[in-house]
Amino acid sequence: MVPSPRKGWGLVALSMVLATGNGQNDDGPKNIPSVKNFLRRSGGTAAIIGDYVYYDGGELSQVPFSTPTYKQFAMNATISIDLSRSWDPSTLEMTEITKPPTPLNRQAMLVDSSNDAFYIWGGAIPGGSRLVDPALWKFTADGSGGGSWSDETSKLSNRPVFEQLDRVQGPASVSTSKRGYIFGGLSDRDTSPEPKSRIVGHVALDFEDQTWTQNSTAPYSSTGSFFGGSALHVPEYGKEGIIVLLGGTYDGSSKYNDFVTINILDVETGQWHKQETSGPGGWPSDRALHCATGVAGNGTYEIFLYGGEIRNSRRSYSDMYVLSLPGFEWTRLAPSRSPPARRDHMCLTVGKRQMLSLGGLNTADGPGGSMWLEKDPFPQGVGIFDMATLQWTDGYDAGASAYETHESIRKFYDDGGMSRVNWNSSEVETLFATQASSTPPSGGGGEDSSAGDGDSTSASSGPPVGAIAGGVVGGVVGLALVGGLVWFLLRKKRKQGAMKGSPATDVTYASTGTEGYYPQQKTYANPDAYKYQQHGGELDGHSPRPEMQGESGRYEVPSDTAPVEMPDTSRR
Repeated sequence: MVPSPRKGWGLVALSMVLATGNGQNDDGPKNIPSVKNFLRRSGGTAAIIGDYVYYDGGELSQVPFSTPTYKQFAMNATISIDLSRSWDPSTLEMTEITKPPTPLNRQAMLVDSSNDAFYIWGGAIPGGSRLVDPALWKFTADGSGGGSWSDETSKLSNRPVFEQLDRVQGPASVSTSKRGYIFGGLSDRDTSPEPKSRIVGHVALDFEDQTWTQNSTAPYSSTGSFFGGSALHVPEYGKEGIIVLLGGTYDGSSKYNDFVTINILDVETGQWHKQETSGPGGWPSDRALHCATGVAGNGTYEIFLYGGEIRNSRRSYSDMYVLSLPGFEWTRLAPSRSPPARRDHMCLTVGKRQMLSLGGLNTADGPGGSMWLEKDPFPQGVGIFDMATLQWTDGYDAGASAYETHESIRKFYDDGGMSRVNWNSSEVETLFATQASSTPPSGGGGEDSSAGDGDSTSASSGPPVGAIAGGVVGGVVGLALVGGLVWFLLRKKRKQGAMKGSPATDVTYASTGTEGYYPQQKTYANPDAYKYQQHGGELDGHSPRPEMQGESGRYEVPSDTAPVEMPDTSRR
């Protein structure tokens, strides 16, 4: 199938319907344009199943069909990328898979790794499209980079509950081995016939019994809502792992969840916890629509954060941070070459030590949607970062060695940093002293992915597991002996210092491995066939309805619009 054109492209739509063969017309937009013609891809979700990355949803722009009037097209196919072999982004060959569901932006993706499948739910319709009846679609991988789609709505055990769910865009979705979770999101005219604004709480799909549950408990923001943030499943801690929420907005586009205090869900008990973080040079600034992914070290777990957007200044970020657990310390990275700024992209842990950045837009590329007309510095929108050397590389290495925590991050533990962690509660400290018994899933969805091939072991020369675990367990005993008063005073002092904040400073380290990679801007074989202005001006009043881009403000919600609390159908 071919990308759905924006409103006003009736003749092009007809020509694409008549296309034969692989469904791509030589004269029409393609779901996988050539490297030369590719401009931008954004708003989709991705997961890893077996040896393949699957990317679904979102929109893309390409030469010569994207113009200042009609910039991007909905992607009507699912794309897969082979991880069993090494490749370079500029020569990477992607596989296109026919997709019957309506293409959507910023949808939730729930990964059932035990059955090599993922589900999609919610999302916003592309501009000019019509809302369709809610449906739960399932993609089942075939192990060879392909797969098939099926409508699973009729198979749900409690379909009436599903039909009452608020369809949203921009939630944070994440999966464990048993369930898929969707936190928050925005209900607007592009998701529902009766928009309900910001949605409070989370919903979950049980993969085994095919039931949905709703939970209105939402202590992760003052309003209980959550948009544009990320959620990661960290399988190393707690009996069934934990879910960590990072960033995002909770009231329109002006109020953000900071990165000083982290919200944690204990998967086994369903209890929420908070834990404050530290950082030698400060914390990530407020942002939404960033990406995050994680990798397990030897007794640690590192969460890598890249990019995002601050709505107030209409600015996309290019900075990168690492949050190391269980030390809860932020480190700002300083790779030899800074990556391009972007938001609305996906990050996945691929292989044993690399981060894949897929898609994204740069708000600073211009107002009125010209960001879609700027060619992505990453070929085909694909960038590869080595999480062990902390450098951008020139391609994906299928044979890369196991992940080892970088010395700049490991130093915290080598210097006895665990003894200086000020735990918010004894429950949190105990949680991080408990090793999980579950196996991490082989992929992730939503704004992030926290697992690659399901292998959480590492040959890291970093801090030994026993030393870190011993420090945490010893702290639990020490906390009981010292008493609640001392703990309260320490926590109060810690929080006062943390909330003051400070401008983040880069951590410097020797460059190791491949020199940082920053692709050069491509040129067009026929520039006259496609002309556009860099950093173009605003669109005039006759332009089509704004699409899913930062300048449109379509996801902004007035701060006086009350969040809608969902009914609580959670059960254990």
